[in-house]
Amino acid sequence: KLLHEYQLYINESKTKRCKLIFIGEHRNRMGFCSKTQINQFNERNPKNKIIIKGPYFGNKKIREMLKFDILILPSRSEGMPNTVLESMSLGIPVIVTPQTNIAKIVKKTHSGWVVNHNINNIKNLLIDLDRIKKKELLKMSSNTINFFLRKLHWDVIVRKTFLEKKIKSYKY
Repeated sequence: KLLHEYQLYINESKTKRCKLIFIGEHRNRMGFCSKTQINQFNERNPKNKIIIKGPYFGNKKIREMLKFDILILPSRSEGMPNTVLESMSLGIPVIVTPQTNIAKIVKKTHSGWVVNHNINNIKNLLIDLDRIKKKELLKMSSNTINFFLRKLHWDVIVRKTFLEKKIKSYKY
């Protein structure tokens, strides 16, 4: 789906500022191998190649992620979107689908964009991103960090889960 939307974007965009980088395992799942599909895309589009990297772990993964302007996770089912949470903790705005189980948070905190899996939605957003100003991305980046620090930082989680329960259970 993302490859198809990116192909439409390449066909219609005047500036082609958005570049895709796939990071992770590229193994064959249910007859679909992302690496094979990406290589086929690159053969058809030699001037607008998609980059394949990884998988990365630990600090190397963080260094790679910090090179992103935006993370896209167009999942059809995602119970706990760790990649999205990691990106948000690093101040990287995200593009997600409603099925990532974090779409409401992304909307509420203005930490990125939520797109449906309807045809052309991702393509249209990528075309819009061709015109986005760096200042707008920096504001979203600030929103993601602020949300993370207020709600998902370990100090906050420990305080809410452990300390508050301890205080409530304390008998005077």
